[in-house]
Amino acid sequence: MSRKQAESQIRELQNSNVESAKRRIEAQNEASAIEEDSDASRNQNSKIEKLRSEMMRQEVQWKEAYDVLMAENEALKSSSSQAMVASQWRQRYEICVKEKQELADRLKEKQSLKSESTDVEKYEMKYRELKESFRLYRKKAKEIFEDQQPSMSSVSIAV
Repeated sequence: MSRKQAESQIRELQNSNVESAKRRIEAQNEASAIEEDSDASRNQNSKIEKLRSEMMRQEVQWKEAYDVLMAENEALKSSSSQAMVASQWRQRYEICVKEKQELADRLKEKQSLKSESTDVEKYEMKYRELKESFRLYRKKAKEIFEDQQPSMSSVSIAV
C-alpha cells in the first residue's frame, strides 16, 4: 500500500515536472517570438527613420531651389530687364538640351547592348540549326553506308 502511494507520488512529481518543463519551454518560445517581433519592429523603425531623414534632406534641397528661383524672379521683375529674362531662359534651355542629349546617349547605349544580345541569340539559333542539319546528314550518310554494305558484301561473295 505504501509502495503504491510512493509510486503515485513519484508519478505526480514526474507529471508536475513535465508540466513545469512544458510551461518553461512555452515561456521561452513566447519570449523568443516577442524578441523576434521586437527586432523586426526595430528594423522597421530604423528604416522609417532613414526614410524620414532622406525626405527631410530632399525637402531642404527643394526649399533651397525654390528660394533661389523666387529670388531670381524677384530680381527680374524689379529690374524689368528683358535681357536678363532672355538669358535665364537661354540657360534653362541649354540645361534641358544637355539633359536630353545625355538621355539619348544612354538610350542608344542600352539599345546597342540589346542588339548585341539579340545577335548572340541569332548566332545561337543558327548554330543549333547547323548542328541539327549535321546530325541529320550523318544519319542519312550512315543509312546509305549501311544500304551499300550488304550490296558490297554480296558483290564480294559473288566474285
